Amino acid sequence: MLTSKGVALVTGCTGGIGRAVSLRLAADGFDLALNDLPHKRDAVDSIAAELSQVRSGIKTCSALADLRYENEVKDMVASVSDQLGGIDVLVANAGVVRVNALAELSETDWDDAFSINVKGTFFCYKHIGAQMVKQGRGGRIIGMSSLAGKKGFALLGAYCSSKFAVRGLTQVAAAELGSHGITVNACAPGLVETPMLNELHDGILRASGGTVDISATIKQLSTLGTNGQPKDIADLISYLASKEARFITGQTISIDGGVHFD
Repeated sequence: MLTSKGVALVTGCTGGIGRAVSLRLAADGFDLALNDLPHKRDAVDSIAAELSQVRSGIKTCSALADLRYENEVKDMVASVSDQLGGIDVLVANAGVVRVNALAELSETDWDDAFSINVKGTFFCYKHIGAQMVKQGRGGRIIGMSSLAGKKGFALLGAYCSSKFAVRGLTQVAAAELGSHGITVNACAPGLVETPMLNELHDGILRASGGTVDISATIKQLSTLGTNGQPKDIADLISYLASKEARFITGQTISIDGGVHFD
């Protein structure tokens, strides 16, 4: 049985990437705090049960909260810290995609993208960063940008803008928290085979009048000629969460099969 390496909090844990990350960090030796929206309690409990099969003796707790609301994030951080003894790794994975041409993009869709992708990430960086400083044992903060946070794509104005913002927020947090031994980085996945990819594919087909197949287009642009799997992202996050990644901070690391070269 592995000795616990600390506590990792994964937001949006019931999504394809969130689940893969939770399973990988459990296998790596972390105890897990599992966040998603309150109405997803059953799905969160199901993942907790999976984790108990990954590693005997693992400690888990549900961290149900709507990350758009700062008071819920504060309460989540306090609850997880009380139950598990602190937070050593944050994976701020929760996010949504909204699709439409700028001329048709609604204020609601714009606000949804920023409330969840940016404000939710900000609240997590803010309050979990403060918790890590209070603990005095360093930490790892890992956000979720996107290929769409490095390159603008038609019909993805709200999504691209929100993911570009995550990159900037990540750099600021890295600059402010580095003296406390806390690294702050983000992943920038390309297309990954998850339910969100299906949502993105359908949205772009609708908004383009059936003329753009985003999955086929990006696959053609990929140097490797393939889309990613959730495990690919989990493998990168596993490294960024490790002690070996101590000298990497402020970076948004592309993991997209070679679509975008930094």
